[in-house]
Amino acid sequence: MEGPVALEGEAAECGPWPQARPWEEAVVIVHVVLLRLKPGLSADDILAFSQLLQRACRTIPSVESAFVGPRVGIDAGYPRQFGETTYDFGAILRFRDRDGLLDYLRHPLHSELGRRFWELCDRTTIFETEVVDVKANEPPENWLVSLQGLER
Repeated sequence: MEGPVALEGEAAECGPWPQARPWEEAVVIVHVVLLRLKPGLSADDILAFSQLLQRACRTIPSVESAFVGPRVGIDAGYPRQFGETTYDFGAILRFRDRDGLLDYLRHPLHSELGRRFWELCDRTTIFETEVVDVKANEPPENWLVSLQGLER
């Protein structure tokens, strides 16, 4: 599998990241998956998994956007890896809110995707985070602090 997986249809038509709204409303949830595939998988196994991933991202309505692709080797001139774990692929799925993420995680297609994921995956890190597009929105100075529910 070479290059990023280009999503088409509903996932591709969802548009860009939210633009110029009050910053509180611009916060979205992203589901980040880093994975390394098991050694010795066939091209057919990987293709079938990527097609299932595309189907899930296009079919499950709460997925606002999905970016998937292989690791890119970048020499930034300084160490960019901590520990021994490296990953082959990454995926970032965007949801309007926590309910949208939960709808995705509870969807039957995600259950099927998860089953295949664990059959093919050697190592993974999965996490969710609340993010805001700071290029398109003007959050207050202490926005990261307030997203954590802390006082400054």
